[in-house]
Amino acid sequence: VIAKLTDGRASHIPYRDSKLTRLLQSSLSGHGV
Repeated sequence: VIAKLTDGRASHIPYRDSKLTRLLQSSLSGHGV
């Protein structure tokens, strides 16, 4: 699912989605925020 999300985000990178993706990545990394 993550790969699909990243792929879709690559096609169109809305500033809002970018922020969300960053937050998601942070959570996945285990850094929190």
